[in-house]
Amino acid sequence: MQAQWERVQVPPDFAGSTRADRQGGSYVRYHPDMLAAVSNAFDRDVLEYAADVSIALGRLGERLRSNPLPILYSTMIRSESISSSWIEGIRESPRAIAIAQIGDDAASHNASSVIRNVDAMKEAIELLGVGAWTHEDVLDIHHDLLPWHRLDYRTEQVWTGGSNKLDADYAGPPHELVRRYMDDLLNYANTSGDMPVVQAAIIHAQFETIHPFEDGNGRVGRALFHAS
Repeated sequence: MQAQWERVQVPPDFAGSTRADRQGGSYVRYHPDMLAAVSNAFDRDVLEYAADVSIALGRLGERLRSNPLPILYSTMIRSESISSSWIEGIRESPRAIAIAQIGDDAASHNASSVIRNVDAMKEAIELLGVGAWTHEDVLDIHHDLLPWHRLDYRTEQVWTGGSNKLDADYAGPPHELVRRYMDDLLNYANTSGDMPVVQAAIIHAQFETIHPFEDGNGRVGRALFHAS
């Protein structure tokens, strides 16, 4: 499957709840390349930069492994999870997050969301750091974040930006193709010979392009990035 933009016509819905629904129109959605069908041929400068980043990350990993305090690792995961939540506009004070972390019933909705992000980040690293990636792993990570959602990929059109798909900044591929795209993404994650830092970037970009869930794509994608 080659990358392409598809224009989708939306007929007027005179019983619709918004003006856009009643007027109808069209929008453009994106079908990305299958990763198995493309060759990642990078410029020399890009490869050299990726190698430098890989060396720096390796040195950081050595320092973390030599640190006898597991609290440092937990603190970094917590910090990354809080930052990931901030990107989604979910913000809370450190005190409120601490209350949520001990399971207090008085914890705010935002603080509980951040803690679920922490749990999802930890599960991603533990599940995906060893062995082959599976659909069940990805779905479990999403379920950690949004336990009230069904344990499967989306069944409807999604978009980002704008108030509806007709004025969206981006619309993902149709939901009927999500499983096929995720098969391809998991195959790449499990078989790619790219440098880990390159692989992580490609996985993250492709995952967000597919947008396989109705909600939580950004947070799940960032969890997968750290597990790559």
